[in-house]
Amino acid sequence: MKMDKTKKIAAAFLCAAPLLLAACGPAADYAQRAEDASPGSFPMIRTSKMTQEEADRQPGMDERITINTACGEVTGIQRDGYTEWRGIRYAVAERFELPVPVTGWEGTYDASVWGSRAPQYYGFYNMAESNVSQFYLDESTFQYPGAYSEDCLFLNIWAPDSGENGPVLVYIHGGSFLTGSNTDTVIDGEAFARRGIVMVAINYRLGPFHQVYGDGFTGNLALADQAAALHWIRDNIADYGGDPSRITVMGESAGAVSVQDLLISPLIEEGLLSGAVMMSGGGDLRALNTPVSPGVIEGEWRQVKNLLGAQSIQELKTVDAKQLYSAWLKCGGTAAPTVNGRELMCGVTEALDSGAVQDIPVIIGMLSEDMWPYTLYKAAAEYAAQRARAGGAPVYLYYFDRQIDKTFGAFHAGDLYYMFGTLCRSRRVVDETDCRISEAMISYLSHFVKTGNPNGPGLTIWEPAGGETIRFMHFGDKDDGMISPDTSLLSKNEATRSPFPYAMSIQVNPTSSGKG
Repeated sequence: MKMDKTKKIAAAFLCAAPLLLAACGPAADYAQRAEDASPGSFPMIRTSKMTQEEADRQPGMDERITINTACGEVTGIQRDGYTEWRGIRYAVAERFELPVPVTGWEGTYDASVWGSRAPQYYGFYNMAESNVSQFYLDESTFQYPGAYSEDCLFLNIWAPDSGENGPVLVYIHGGSFLTGSNTDTVIDGEAFARRGIVMVAINYRLGPFHQVYGDGFTGNLALADQAAALHWIRDNIADYGGDPSRITVMGESAGAVSVQDLLISPLIEEGLLSGAVMMSGGGDLRALNTPVSPGVIEGEWRQVKNLLGAQSIQELKTVDAKQLYSAWLKCGGTAAPTVNGRELMCGVTEALDSGAVQDIPVIIGMLSEDMWPYTLYKAAAEYAAQRARAGGAPVYLYYFDRQIDKTFGAFHAGDLYYMFGTLCRSRRVVDETDCRISEAMISYLSHFVKTGNPNGPGLTIWEPAGGETIRFMHFGDKDDGMISPDTSLLSKNEATRSPFPYAMSIQVNPTSSGKG
């Protein structure tokens, strides 16, 4: 890592040290223990709740650090044992156009502030008018401040101070290709940085700004942005202490679908990725209408043009963003990826049949009360079985059934606070069981990022899927262990429960008043 000799060590950091569990040692101790990622070796799961005041706090000058990179000087935030870099621009893009990678900047880049989020429902309308989104807002103790802008191609980095050539974990957020950002409350790279891993979280374009189709425009700009981010990370992560030859990509929900699509996309060359993690979205998901037919999307955009009085999509480049978004919602608002002959040449099953899927180790997980839990279970199990029959790299499956909520159970995305070690950001009361699950999930994932195998000292053996019986690592009230999920329960949950808490589907009213 290329650091200034005058590096300043922070006197304080955002999550104040007294609020962390007392066993957290100094930075040197973290580095010494980085190879041992078993539960209990890093008792860093914070239980006291993080507040809005903490989230709003700006770092002082004595907490900043400046390094030299291939793109130029960049200033981040020095924490206790790791550095946090916020809002680094990896690409720029005009509306509806492909991303152009950033190769440099003038002066010193200020990476102590969050980058803008992609335009989405939250930014245009009152948050409370989307029932599903409101549930997830209610889950957290704070919201990071931040703007919404079409200029949104930013990434955040959490890098350990323990040395160079650390394995890299890249996270792609979920949100149905409609919502979300790399500043979602649940996301934080601290737990992984303390284990010697460089974590990166990326933004990408959403909704109509991603899935535009017709008149020569072929959509899938979210995938194009993600691919551009992965290439930027490969080319630049060494400057932040990462190993460009060891990049694992992870996503949840739409992020998991993105990971699955990137593994079969011609945009991702062999060798770029060393592992993949798909949370609630791995395998063939045609039953959930992804990928969607290009004809469906093109038909919607014909309606958008008619509604806005445009002769071509080119004319829509100058339409007010909120006006465009409102018209797109009224005309269907389909945002799922499509097989367009550029980012995607075929679906997952066809890619598996033809051997066009990147042959790297994979983790796929789902929850007992997930959105369409039986469909997700079946897709994951079939994917793992097909990879095993082909003699490919191992596929590891997990099943999360901790009943987080009395009404909604182990709801969709409920495992994220556990996987990132950010239980302190959830309003829910947590106990030793929650901390045990979180530490185990972080430990397994840390080993996977480092070695391609989730197993390590002090952990229950996680068997790769294969053979006649497809088994899942279980995360729940009982100790970790391999199980076969109760498919009758999953089928019942799928038939009787809402895919998302609070509502049957995402409720939007583009004609309502609210934030502009």
